[in-house]
Amino acid sequence: MFGGVLFILWAAMAAWMLHYFPRHLTDASNPSSSDRTSSSRESGTTAVPSRETDVLPSPTEDLEDCSAFFNIPGLRFQNRIARKGDTFGRLSLQFNLREETLRSLNQANSRTVDLQAEDVVLIPSKDGIFHMIREGQGLSDIAHAYGVPLKEVLAYTRKRSDQELQPGEILYLPGARFLWDTDPAWIALSALSRSTGFMRPISARFTDAYGQRMHPILRKEIFHGGLDLAAGMGTPVMAAQDGKVIFEGPRGNYGTTVILDHGNGLTSWYGHLSQSLVKQGKSVKRGDVIGKVGKTGLATGPHLHFEIRKNNVSQNPLLYIGK
Repeated sequence: MFGGVLFILWAAMAAWMLHYFPRHLTDASNPSSSDRTSSSRESGTTAVPSRETDVLPSPTEDLEDCSAFFNIPGLRFQNRIARKGDTFGRLSLQFNLREETLRSLNQANSRTVDLQAEDVVLIPSKDGIFHMIREGQGLSDIAHAYGVPLKEVLAYTRKRSDQELQPGEILYLPGARFLWDTDPAWIALSALSRSTGFMRPISARFTDAYGQRMHPILRKEIFHGGLDLAAGMGTPVMAAQDGKVIFEGPRGNYGTTVILDHGNGLTSWYGHLSQSLVKQGKSVKRGDVIGKVGKTGLATGPHLHFEIRKNNVSQNPLLYIGK
């Protein structure tokens, strides 16, 4: 559903572009279809698109240039209206692109979403993965999710800080992996864009996910009952939701820990703190500072272990952040 809604919104945006970008913008820079047909007949060959250039193939379908909307150097973008029987797989063959390229650009990250007749399809001139920025997402979050070094993301996007990011802007990540909407990395990125319910306790990227993992110290596979968020020593830690402090102090491998009770069997845990700033029995509000990031307990370096439990059973925090 999430991917489908995004796809509809993206299609509507592309339709808006069709209305505001007159055909003469493309007529001046592209030969007419009749000229291309004549040229092909004279040479007796069919043009084969190259992935190393930014020239799109020229099938007989009507294509509209919309490159000015994206402003990504070295790439051109066109759109067309999908016909009955079109799929991302078929269009990827027709335009000599990977299916993941088309899906990422058209915000179709769900396996249940494919093209339908009359959909507006965006087509880039080169392969690569595209990401649409949403509120709350930072460059380091995006780099970590897509498995691309941050310095490469900075180079590709020509951004220097998160302050330069605009929600709705498209980033081009040629070396990135494709993310389905069921991928934990995609879920984590999506969670950052929501502002209700449990909030992220610190403004930092996720470094270790919920579930089975190879423990960095014990060197064996064990279950990780929360999320690890990387941050500098002493970074303020905020309460993820309104609650009451039911524990604060040393707690085994968790080190210095604060536990908040939110009612209905829900508790949130904040581990490896360098310092607790609240006392047991104190009521706190969402966003109140309750401690500082540290590396107490069983930890390789400064970070926050954030955990949510339901009736004392650990839950995936990503299912609660932003709900």
